[in-house]
Amino acid sequence: EAEPLAVRIGIATGSVVIGDIVGEGGAQEAAVLGETPNLAARLQAIAEPNTVVTAQTTHTLASGLFDYDALGEHSLKGIERATEVWRVVGERRAESRFAAMHASALTPLVGRDEEMEMLTRRWQRAKDGAGQVVLLAGEPGIGKSRLARTLQDTVADEPHTRLLFQCSPHHTSSALYPVIAQLERATLIEAGEPVDAKLDKLHVLLAQSGQSQDEAMALIAALLSIPTEERYPLPELTPLQQKDRTLAALSGQLIGLAAQQPVLFIFEDAHWIDPTSLELLELAVERIKDLPVLMIITYRPEFAAPWVGGAHVSLQALSRLAPHDCTRMVERLTGERTLSPEILAQIAERTDGVPLFIEEMTRSVLEMSADFGDAPAVTGQSVDLAVPTSLQDALEARLDRSPAVREVAQVGAAIGREFPYDLLARVVSLTTVELDAALDDLAGSGLIFARGAPPNASYTFKHALIQDTGYSSMVRGTRHDTHKRIVDILLELRPETAETGPELLAHHYTEAGLLDEAVDWWTRAGRAAAARSANPEAVALLVRGLDLVAELPVAEARDRRELALQTALFGPLITVKGQTSPELEAAFNRSLELCEHVDAPTEWFRATVSKWLFHAMSEEMTAAFEVAETFMQRAELAADDGVLVVGKGMFGRSLFWLGRLPEALEHIDQALTTFDRERHGHLMLDYVYDPEVTIEAYRAATLWLLGWPDTARESSDRAVSQALELGHLASLVPTLCWGGVFPHTMLRDIRAMRQIGKHIDFVISQHDMPVVKVWARMVSTLVEISARPTLRAATELGDGISLFVKATRGPSMLMPMLYCWLAETYLAVCEPAQALEALTVGLELTVASEERWSEAEIHRIRGLALAVAGGSEANGEAEASMLKALTVAKSQSAKSLELRAATSLARLLRDQGRLVEADEILAPVYGWFTEGFGTPDLRDAKALLDELS
Repeated sequence: EAEPLAVRIGIATGSVVIGDIVGEGGAQEAAVLGETPNLAARLQAIAEPNTVVTAQTTHTLASGLFDYDALGEHSLKGIERATEVWRVVGERRAESRFAAMHASALTPLVGRDEEMEMLTRRWQRAKDGAGQVVLLAGEPGIGKSRLARTLQDTVADEPHTRLLFQCSPHHTSSALYPVIAQLERATLIEAGEPVDAKLDKLHVLLAQSGQSQDEAMALIAALLSIPTEERYPLPELTPLQQKDRTLAALSGQLIGLAAQQPVLFIFEDAHWIDPTSLELLELAVERIKDLPVLMIITYRPEFAAPWVGGAHVSLQALSRLAPHDCTRMVERLTGERTLSPEILAQIAERTDGVPLFIEEMTRSVLEMSADFGDAPAVTGQSVDLAVPTSLQDALEARLDRSPAVREVAQVGAAIGREFPYDLLARVVSLTTVELDAALDDLAGSGLIFARGAPPNASYTFKHALIQDTGYSSMVRGTRHDTHKRIVDILLELRPETAETGPELLAHHYTEAGLLDEAVDWWTRAGRAAAARSANPEAVALLVRGLDLVAELPVAEARDRRELALQTALFGPLITVKGQTSPELEAAFNRSLELCEHVDAPTEWFRATVSKWLFHAMSEEMTAAFEVAETFMQRAELAADDGVLVVGKGMFGRSLFWLGRLPEALEHIDQALTTFDRERHGHLMLDYVYDPEVTIEAYRAATLWLLGWPDTARESSDRAVSQALELGHLASLVPTLCWGGVFPHTMLRDIRAMRQIGKHIDFVISQHDMPVVKVWARMVSTLVEISARPTLRAATELGDGISLFVKATRGPSMLMPMLYCWLAETYLAVCEPAQALEALTVGLELTVASEERWSEAEIHRIRGLALAVAGGSEANGEAEASMLKALTVAKSQSAKSLELRAATSLARLLRDQGRLVEADEILAPVYGWFTEGFGTPDLRDAKALLDELS
């Protein structure tokens, strides 16, 4: 008869090294090296059948969960020291009870006297009404937050308001995350409360700053995802308008609080700031100059603080502590207990002067010494203790004291820097008693801070490095399972997260290894950010999704997911990177490639629009025309008048660039006639630009060229006002250019040019757009030139063109006209040679790019430059160039350019005494016009005709 199966198990706990693969075939396995597996094998050998024995380390970790019998010390082969062995008797029912949370003592502040004196002086200045900003920069754990906390304690008894904002590494693409978190803490709003209760709390908070007006309530409630339709209806605003007004309301809250008493404004970990919060912070830094506000901003060295150098800004870079300060800090941490000089030296050496490392290692040493009877480390004896060599080792050593503590730290780290009790309780495998005890242990040891009481409590890791250490201690399989539970329970507990934090769900799906779901949520998060004009965040979120798509198996579903991400990138990329960026080219090329494998007509149209725009902005007008023509052919078969509007607009603009102006106006007018805001408003998000305002902008330019200056002005004003009202950033910029800068510059309307310049300045004050910044500079120069041309202004315009070429990575749309304006300025200051050089470049660009609409103007100004250069031969060439300008303008029906060419040629002929010829050339062209007689061009022509007659 067979003997019954028996098993002996030995368990040891400690660090191991996973080495090379050993064995062959099905017996292959990874070699596990180190003392720990050897100890476990020796324990297994001495175990009785059907028993489990453990080493001391394992017993310590699991003593709260299991009952043991002590088997005494054993000398084991290959193990240097005698080993305490324990036999597991059975599972223990946990009996510990949760105790009220209590904050541990702060880390002693050592070696920071000068920094504290500086902060105190800045606080006094701020209280006197001279707002101050202090930038505290330094590596992780260096003591930035500790300094800020000390100042808070120092001024605690003085009348003031404290505002604390905390950035998060998991929310770098979540617009205004630290602001939202601060508002939720300040209002004490709890999940599941009735809407009216939430609004009442928010009203009380905003009333403290005088910002409780209906619009401010509506905007900030919307930021907190609180419905307000009944009490505080949100005005009808575009995403950009809502964003701008929300930032204004938030900055108004700070101003209102400062009007009552001094404000201590602390902004922690700015290196994790999202772009929209950065906009708000920049606005606040500027506005506090004359307010009683001290703003402290902490960040790591990798963050490039944009405020350095401001008159009211002080930078304080924190250095590591000197060795004697390390010793002082350890002595204060140990209190009455004394560590041996050897241990002090080890701590000072291995922590390298970082206060957080000093604190964690000292606490770990004290706990270890307590385990060993308090003798070696604290009695002055010289002994080589196994002191952890880094913060991670120190934390691991402390977490290993309790499996429950380790699990809570790991799950909390997976949730985030801040983790709520209700979510944590649902994810961990612990009972309520075990969970509460573990949280009490973590808070008592200073690893986390607690706010509130369960079940409404939330917890925050004391430092990001502590969170990172806890998270890194999870094995991959456990990590995946944990994130899957987090996302499932998060959606159950807080379903509104799908709208308010899709990027958070995307993060958890990613870490759970659920790539299909993760990609979908990154796509959703990116689109939501783009809809709020948070374009840098949108790009970051969508790129995260694309990184994951590459890991999915090849299939139609994978291609559709990638296509959704690529097409969602178009608008944000254009705003952030520019219309000729290689990133945009890669996105639309990949999209078109994917469209060959899946039936996706909408995505094909969107990708084709981006391709058309790329060619146009790269001065490849024939290629752009061919793309527009292909688009039109499909659009006419699509039975979708919205797509046809887009196609007509593309085709009309392509014809414009090629100088086919009457045809261009025909298609532009057809597009505008078909467009209906109610039915086609969504095209703004689907096709990068809003069709109506951008097409209207080109209509203004086309009308001026065709000889309708007054009508062009009306069209320009309409395009610009509509674009400003719409507030769609990607549509606003080209409208200000083609509907504002071009027609008003050609009309020589200085007042209107100044106003357009102000609009462009406002755009660049709100958004980091390098190309638009260059445009703003050139518009300012053009205004100056129109008022009074100078050689300095001509040089500045030339520099602006060079910067424009650099910003657009090569020649770009409107370049020939820019060189016309440059040449005209050089002529005005009697520099014909430099004018001719500029015109040579402009003509070369015209020929190479086929951007023909400004060709007549190039030939006209070249004729003027040749005439100024002088000489009989030059006069002949000048006349030939002006005749060429007339010919080109007539062929394009560009009546305004034809009038300019005729006026310049008539003036040249007059100077040669050929009055009759001059009159015969100019009179018919002038006689064609029926409007615009108050414009400079028509006034000049009329004056010349009067002189000739």
